[in-house]
Amino acid sequence: MAVSAETIATYARNDRSLAYLAGILHPVGMVALDIAAQRRHLPARQPDERLPDWEYAHFGTDNAAIAARVLRHWKFPDTLSAIVAGRYLPGAAGDQTGPASLLHVASILAEKLGGGLAGERGLFLPAVDRITAAGLRWDEFGDAEVDAAQNLQRTRAMLNLD
Repeated sequence: MAVSAETIATYARNDRSLAYLAGILHPVGMVALDIAAQRRHLPARQPDERLPDWEYAHFGTDNAAIAARVLRHWKFPDTLSAIVAGRYLPGAAGDQTGPASLLHVASILAEKLGGGLAGERGLFLPAVDRITAAGLRWDEFGDAEVDAAQNLQRTRAMLNLD
């Protein structure tokens, strides 16, 4: 996800470091809710149940909102918290809608490249409005996908993950 975010940021002429950091840190809300679910002895999410639906049913919120709260608690900049909070619904990120759209589009690429989470399948579908809100032209999206795949392959090789 972080590699996809950094790649999209390059195309969007946006802050690559901020995009990468948002890509790295966005799952902290998932971790926090997983810990809370274990402590509450909640039933596991069913394989066909989307992650945000399960989270709303049991917590009244989703992992993106919780991640933003955790990041604020850890004293990360408010801009980063807003970007992460808007991962599912970038329009809710206020003045950070563009960067949140970037993270959303990075999620689209991550899923297309096989890195998406099972509970999020189908939540991140390529849409012209989301892609253009992220700062890309529709015709750049395919090039960004190819570059993200190559960047991911290089990163995996560098970390000996292949």
